[in-house]
Amino acid sequence: FSPCSMEGEIASSFSFGNISFGEVEPKARARKEHLLQRALKVQKKMKAARDTGDIGKAQKLSDKQQWHAAFEKAQGLKPKSDVKQLKKEIKRKQRKKEKSGQQWAERLKERLDPFAVPAKKLKFQEAAAKKKAKKDARRSAKEEKKKGGGDGGGDDDDGDGDRQVGHKSKRGKGQSSGGKRQKT
Repeated sequence: FSPCSMEGEIASSFSFGNISFGEVEPKARARKEHLLQRALKVQKKMKAARDTGDIGKAQKLSDKQQWHAAFEKAQGLKPKSDVKQLKKEIKRKQRKKEKSGQQWAERLKERLDPFAVPAKKLKFQEAAAKKKAKKDARRSAKEEKKKGGGDGGGDDDDGDGDRQVGHKSKRGKGQSSGGKRQKT
C-alpha cells in the first residue's frame, strides 16, 4: 500500500457534511393533514400508555419519535411531527386558499361586469361622454353645412333676403373683381 492511494480511497468513501444511513429512497411528500393524523395517532398511543401505567412503553414510543426526528434532521429534512405546528400550517394554508378564492371571484366579477369597479365605471363613463361629444360635434357641423351658416361666406344680415346660400367666389388670390389680371 502506498500512502497516496490510501488517501484517495478514504476521501472517496468519506464525504463531509453528509451522513449516509444506507439506501434511502426519496419519499413522496405527505400532505399535512396525513402528517397531522399520524402525529395525533402517536400522541394518542403515548397518552394511552401513560394512562395504563406502562411508562416503559410510553418512553419507548417517545424515544422512537425523537430518533425519527433526529434522522430526518440529519438527512436535511424537516421533521413534521409537532401537532401544534402542523395545525398552524394547515390553518394558514386554508386561509391562503380562501383568500385566493375571493380574489379569483373578484377578478371574474370585474371581467363580467366592468361597471362593478368604481374606477373602471368612471373610465367607461368618460369614454362614452367623449364619444357622444364627438358625435354631437359632427352632427352639428353637418346641420350647419345644410343650413349654409357658419364661416362659409355670404352672410348678409341686412334683412332684405338677397343672401346667396352656398355661393363661393371662384376668384384666385390677387385677382380683382374685374376679371382681368393687373400687372405690377
